[in-house]
Amino acid sequence: MNNSNKTWKQAFAEVNAMHLKALKRQEELLIEKVIEKYGKIGVTPLEFDYDHTWITDPTLDETGRFEVNPVEYYGETYLKALKKLIK
Repeated sequence: MNNSNKTWKQAFAEVNAMHLKALKRQEELLIEKVIEKYGKIGVTPLEFDYDHTWITDPTLDETGRFEVNPVEYYGETYLKALKKLIK
């Protein structure tokens, strides 16, 4: 498809997909460092505030009822919590 024929929605979707891919790669690198420090991810004290809710399991939403992808759902907040673990 010629770039000039893309709609703004298509262009936005592509940028959003690239951003998500970069966030997921950043998560992979951070998790490797966390594992180096703690041995395995399940024993880490990964907790953080997300929109005035204290998250203790980033694989679940704020209610604790629904499974989520932490990178997609919590985004930068989740990655900042991982960064704090390796300091």
